[in-house]
Amino acid sequence: MERIPNASNILYECAQFRNVHAIFLCGLIDYYFAKPRITGINHLKSAADAGHCEAMYLYGMALINEKQLAEGAKYIKMLWTKRGFEAVWQCLENCSRVVQEMSIREYRGYEMLVSQIEVGDEGVVGQFEEVGDEWLIYNEILCFIDYI
Repeated sequence: MERIPNASNILYECAQFRNVHAIFLCGLIDYYFAKPRITGINHLKSAADAGHCEAMYLYGMALINEKQLAEGAKYIKMLWTKRGFEAVWQCLENCSRVVQEMSIREYRGYEMLVSQIEVGDEGVVGQFEEVGDEWLIYNEILCFIDYI
């Protein structure tokens, strides 16, 4: 909690006026630092549903972190289809420090998730043009593990 600036009240006020980035930042504070996790996850979902890229990525990864693979995969796929692979990669870069704060850091849990995903030969296609959804989620989980 000491990492959260005292002036963060303005974020919550902006979020009440439906500022999407403020909602996203409130979600980060609540979910990862202040720990009223249900409020935080709701803020992240609201921002993700409004199209905020980092919110889509972090909400998806938070759901995957909590073993809700199908729902988490939906948000990462949505980010990929709406914004492209570069946006997913940029979110991975932008959110790496936040991802490290996720509460569950057990490799076995992620290995179990990875083993449940069917990855076909389409995962090796050229510039990711026809890559299957399963490959994308598989790759995101592996990238997530690398940051832990």
